[in-house]
Amino acid sequence: MSAIGKLFEEVVNENIIRVKWPNRDEYRNSRTGRVFKPQNEIVAKHVFERDTPRHLYFMSGEGAGKTATLSVLVLEKLRRGMSGAFVCVDLPMLRKVWDEFKLWIPWDCVIPQHRYMASAAWSPYQLFKIVFMSEMGMTAELTIGGLGDNISKWESLNINFLAGDEFRSVPKDDIMKVALGRMRVRGPNGEPPQLIIGSTPTYDDHWMYDYFGPITGNNDPLLGFKKESEIIKLFVADNADNLDFDYVNGARALTLTEEEKRVYIDGEWGNSEGDMRFLESMSMWTKLYDGRLAPPRQKNDPKRNWSDTLVVGMDGAIKRDSFALVAVSRHPNNRNDVAVRLVYEFKPVNGKISFPAVEDVIRSWCRMYNIVTIVYDPHQLYDMTERLRKEGVAWLQEINQKSQRDLTDNLLYELIVQERIWHPNITELTDHVNNAGHKYDSAEMKRRIVKIRDSRKIDLVVAMGMAAWECLRLNL
Repeated sequence: MSAIGKLFEEVVNENIIRVKWPNRDEYRNSRTGRVFKPQNEIVAKHVFERDTPRHLYFMSGEGAGKTATLSVLVLEKLRRGMSGAFVCVDLPMLRKVWDEFKLWIPWDCVIPQHRYMASAAWSPYQLFKIVFMSEMGMTAELTIGGLGDNISKWESLNINFLAGDEFRSVPKDDIMKVALGRMRVRGPNGEPPQLIIGSTPTYDDHWMYDYFGPITGNNDPLLGFKKESEIIKLFVADNADNLDFDYVNGARALTLTEEEKRVYIDGEWGNSEGDMRFLESMSMWTKLYDGRLAPPRQKNDPKRNWSDTLVVGMDGAIKRDSFALVAVSRHPNNRNDVAVRLVYEFKPVNGKISFPAVEDVIRSWCRMYNIVTIVYDPHQLYDMTERLRKEGVAWLQEINQKSQRDLTDNLLYELIVQERIWHPNITELTDHVNNAGHKYDSAEMKRRIVKIRDSRKIDLVVAMGMAAWECLRLNL
């Protein structure tokens, strides 16, 4: 608590001043005169009653009432004696947010020394604090500022809640890491810390999509964060009484592409420009699960047959990305189809891949199974592949990244669409499929698998495509 807050508490301690806060239907915008009305019962419960989940995201298009909702929610926490912060990106955005927030403040609930801030002539020029009197006669501080202007200024703050407006404007997730580290104090009645964000959504190449987008699988690096998060949708149509009709249907809409309308008006996650998901829906992949697929029979198994002849795809990396091995065969029940039989993902340790571990698995597979060939991207793999080739461990074939990769990626997509490639539901492989995007050259009709985010792994998908290509090319 600041010196001003402590001083005020000392003054009122002997004769506690109890102030009258607005009831939930009495928060009124001092400029327009309109009363705040939550868009629905779910929003009302989060604004007036609940302090969970730990991470709450009010997601909407422009003009849906995000800032008003955040403002009243923040005031309700201050009413109950919780100290926190109301932040945005930088000083210009801070002034815009402050101009909206102060219209909802019941200024009789602010300590007298700070009521000058209600003046239209006063505007913030740096991080500042405003002290409120809670309904129990104590004080609660609100720190207001631009979190992105100087992040280090926030590192000593210990608060119960942090409300953020339009984090989508921040290029990196540094702002989130600092924010999450500041919320460490319970409220006067044990209320848990909470992060509340109000923002237009982003495209899927933005860090906010990583934090609040769909769970990508059991290996999602932000799985724990997402399990403690909730997204509440606010709709522009529900705030229409406070907007010009042309905002949605007229001039504003005319300036946007269809994908931009999806983000800025409909309030939905958008596909980043130039990149789209490899599969239009993950249901295309999940329905190719074949529970009858068993691991391939080994070389010494007398029941081994043509369906146990394998082609291995290998997509290598030195650091950051995974090193992927995927073995496929012709499907045991339909020789025209492909079946995924073995999958191995090597993840970087301390930023690097252990090549001896990779080589050990390759040698082990080649000893145990009937592997007819290994196809691979030669980039950074010369030493290991030359050693394996000279020792006769396997027939190794290079896949050229500039020409053949387009063919293998296209073929994999066609096999999925045509339901001609089947899998035994291996979690790591499904995660990589879900992480895959594509760039499509309509003139050349070429589809290239890419990451939807740089942090996501897609190496198993690339390896699977190379293996499937060679498996169908050979007369197996």
